[in-house]
Amino acid sequence: MTHRAIRLGLALTLVACALCQERSNPSAAAYAFVFAQVADLQAADRTPPFPGPDGSPAPIRPNVQDVFGISRDEAEILIATARDCGVGDRPFQEQKAALVFQSRLDFIETGKHSDNLDEQIKSVNDRHDQMILAHVRELKEKLPEAAFDKIVGYVRTPVGERKPLSATVVVQPVVEGMPLPVKK
Repeated sequence: MTHRAIRLGLALTLVACALCQERSNPSAAAYAFVFAQVADLQAADRTPPFPGPDGSPAPIRPNVQDVFGISRDEAEILIATARDCGVGDRPFQEQKAALVFQSRLDFIETGKHSDNLDEQIKSVNDRHDQMILAHVRELKEKLPEAAFDKIVGYVRTPVGERKPLSATVVVQPVVEGMPLPVKK
């Protein structure tokens, strides 16, 4: 399975988990979801935005410090932590994929679920959550309390009410009297 496919699977899983998160105590999955978005946004910043096919203006990418309301230095710490968490995430995703695949093969052969494999999957999930929460603790140690509280507040905010971290949501406004560029 490619890195991109694993990341997409993780993102979809994390979206579902983040939608169900409790406001008072964000889960490891909610933090992982935000870390993945921060890392993806930062990766997108390395490529220039292109205008739309109809010549419409290129999207403006939100920046991490504006979305969270933190300083540039604090944003750099968040970005580094998000990247590090993403690197640490890959082995867990690969382990889970292999165990789920083995579990499905066993079920096809025997018609039963393996308690041993279920325990192994639970163990991998628990260690994965602990790795994510270790990154959250690291972030808390490195950031001033006010900046960390802003990030926690963002994670606690329901997904539909958050400022977007998407690289394609915010579009440049059209200035009246200025024609849009047209492809020739």
